Amino acid sequence: MKTTNSNISNNKKNGMIKLMATAFLASALLVCKPATCGNIIPGIRVSDYVTGNQMGSNFSASLVFRMGKGSFSLGPNFQQRRPHFSGMQSSFEYDFGNPDGKASIFAFGSLIYHQSSYLGKGCVKIQNNISRETPLHCENIKLNTIEMYAGFGVNIKHSDFISSSWGIGVGMYNTTSANYQSMNLLRDKSAGVIMLKCALTFNFKRDN
Repeated sequence: MKTTNSNISNNKKNGMIKLMATAFLASALLVCKPATCGNIIPGIRVSDYVTGNQMGSNFSASLVFRMGKGSFSLGPNFQQRRPHFSGMQSSFEYDFGNPDGKASIFAFGSLIYHQSSYLGKGCVKIQNNISRETPLHCENIKLNTIEMYAGFGVNIKHSDFISSSWGIGVGMYNTTSANYQSMNLLRDKSAGVIMLKCALTFNFKRDN
């Protein structure tokens, strides 16, 4: 009965995340109207972010397409602990603009999929300290998660081709690893957490 209830709970959480992901993509399409999409500015965005999923910091290199005040990016994740490919992330941003063209506030939504990501150093240290009698070798454990965040940030335009940004958001992660319950980790399987991120964007075309 406990397993059945757990499966039902997991299905509900996964369903909620899928619904949020659909809403995320729909919002991006609604904001990007055909008239706005006529002048697409492509570029590359390198970013560093950390969330409360207890898997440490991640680096991402994404293709980004700016359409008016909106931009959409998609690219791979690389976990900084034991650097390796660890999934994909996508983000939609809406810049509210600024008359002087230098600094502006933006809103963002991010969808992240982590695959075979290691636990962060802090999580490993705490788990090993508590489980000294029965070590779990947490440093070798790999997890999969689906995550969704929304928040605000500041964008600084350095030139017509280069800009940097810093943001903070809130959201949730859900661990999708099939054998997670048997790992007996103190880390929550799913939880509401905070996201911190910074990024540097290079445009291939002049940003008017």
